[in-house]
Amino acid sequence: MNNLSIYKILLICCIGAIQLGHSQNTGVKELLNKALAFYQSEEQYQVDMTYTMYQGLTGSKATESYQGSIIKNKAVSQIKMLNTDILQFPEGQLTINHTEKTVVYTIPEISSIERQVVQLNTLMKNYTQGKTTEKGDVILCELTADSQSNQNPYSRVILHINKNTYRLEKQELFFSRLIPFVGDRGVKKLDHGRLIITFEYSEGVLSEGIDIKDYIVIKSSEDVFLTGDYQEYRLINRSH
Repeated sequence: MNNLSIYKILLICCIGAIQLGHSQNTGVKELLNKALAFYQSEEQYQVDMTYTMYQGLTGSKATESYQGSIIKNKAVSQIKMLNTDILQFPEGQLTINHTEKTVVYTIPEISSIERQVVQLNTLMKNYTQGKTTEKGDVILCELTADSQSNQNPYSRVILHINKNTYRLEKQELFFSRLIPFVGDRGVKKLDHGRLIITFEYSEGVLSEGIDIKDYIVIKSSEDVFLTGDYQEYRLINRSH
């Protein structure tokens, strides 16, 4: 079982999604608001992420790892993860699955990133305990879920936030339920799992980027066809 494909998450969006309980201190809320402000205010950025799944609450036994990225260039954003690209344009959204060779064209009411925030609001509203500590140039923000709630997939979240830029540098997610891991002899074992994501930021101005015309030609809501390198893919038009 590919645990990462089941539990994939956009961590930048996760900041905006965290709704803290009434017992949360104002220092934690202010820190998260400052971190979120960076991603909302910047017109251009690129974040490369490494997702690594570990077996056990501690230790260095990594079981899976993959790369992902988020690129924002004004009104255009691009998310890459697990052989899938999610491209957001003013004209609509494309979800490209390179494994199944499909392109899904939609016109969502909100962007893919905003949708993640809405979904995670429901999941993460039960973090009622939070604390911050400083370690060098990093502020560690630890959030603990309400033990009476079974809605959160993570019992604990630790954010590593640069105290000068308020950028996320790392995030640790501790799963609230046991996860099946496959041992050396192929035997499955239920154990605690944690997902660690590290972030690297590309400096400087991004290139002009991509255009929806590089992927599809839109003549009307019902007359849409693939172009360029994607002509051999299967188009799924869900714009109407």
